Amino acid sequence: MKKVITCLIFDDFETLDLFGVVEVFGRLPDIYHCQFVSL
Repeated sequence: MKKVITCLIFDDFETLDLFGVVEVFGRLPDIYHCQFVSL
């Protein structure tokens, strides 16, 4: 079973703060699934 990583996107977020984390978990697609939530 994959673990779900939920990334919260809000006004004025820094792209590098979010996508650095997504890139790390994205390298392990058999273990993690990244999803995005926007406010």
